Amino acid sequence: MTLQKYADIKVSDFLRLLNIFLTEYSHKIHKETKVAPIMAWNESIKRTPRPHVSYHQAKQGFHVFKEKKTNKLQGRGTVRLLGQDFFNYELKLIHMAMSKYVKKGENPDIEVFFDPFDARYVTVSFIDPITGKERDIMADNINLDIMPKMVSFDELKGFKPKSYDILQEKKHDITGYYQGKIERFYSQATRPKRSGTQPASFEENNAKELSVEERIKQSHCEKPKANREPKSFYANLKAIDDKTAPKTKAPKESMTTTPSGKKRKW
Repeated sequence: MTLQKYADIKVSDFLRLLNIFLTEYSHKIHKETKVAPIMAWNESIKRTPRPHVSYHQAKQGFHVFKEKKTNKLQGRGTVRLLGQDFFNYELKLIHMAMSKYVKKGENPDIEVFFDPFDARYVTVSFIDPITGKERDIMADNINLDIMPKMVSFDELKGFKPKSYDILQEKKHDITGYYQGKIERFYSQATRPKRSGTQPASFEENNAKELSVEERIKQSHCEKPKANREPKSFYANLKAIDDKTAPKTKAPKESMTTTPSGKKRKW
């Protein structure tokens, strides 16, 4: 039994083991540097102090994606993006000003930038109708009143998340070695074998000393199918004629009256 057969574990186990590995690695003294990575990091901060910036302070910097060129700012001060509504009271005042000076009676166009992994906030960008300068206002998701942890737009739609947080609720105590516990393994489902020619292995290709282009060409080659002598058009017709015709019931005789009043047998 190979290690690959035991590769199916829970995502929570994998994240916890990854957290243990990175924690132990950062506290382990390296032979080359004679110092642990965490110690080198702390020393660099002493030599070059840096201002501490949290994600909450820098979250607007992650809003770099757009669903479409422009969105409509609603009169309530809300914008809709990817099935979610976002609100900021200041946007309501901006709507009133833009409707008065820019587009009278219409919902003005604005730009909405977002982070696909954090659906709690978006950034609304527009030209201020009073100053004529570009402004950015952050709006909150009205469906997520208090959400301490970020949630992606895919998760709100019911899909599995594309990213996970490796932080754990319980802090790992440094032991000096890697050790973790897996709750359970999951047996892999048996997959059907692929049809066609089995591609050459990595070792076989290395032994042949093939270039990258030659390996690609070889992987696309297929064995020619067995030669079949095509049948002529008349041979196909003869095969059709030789087939036994299906049995059908004889039609019943019926009598009808002609326009002159005589009976006719069909």
